[in-house]
Amino acid sequence: MKAQHIYYGTRLTRREQEVYNLVAAGFNTKQIAGILYISEYTVSNHRKSIMKKKGVRVKELVGLT
Repeated sequence: MKAQHIYYGTRLTRREQEVYNLVAAGFNTKQIAGILYISEYTVSNHRKSIMKKKGVRVKELVGLT
């Protein structure tokens, strides 16, 4: 039996949108963490959440904008 994914909606939070915009602008996780004054771990979690909500993988994330 495959694991089911739980989706909490497709709308991005304000912070997820900020991370999404910075990823699209070409910034990496470390740079985004510095810009937003959050940890790299937090940025990674936001990226994972964005990818789940958008239904894409990391390399496809930038191409969505």
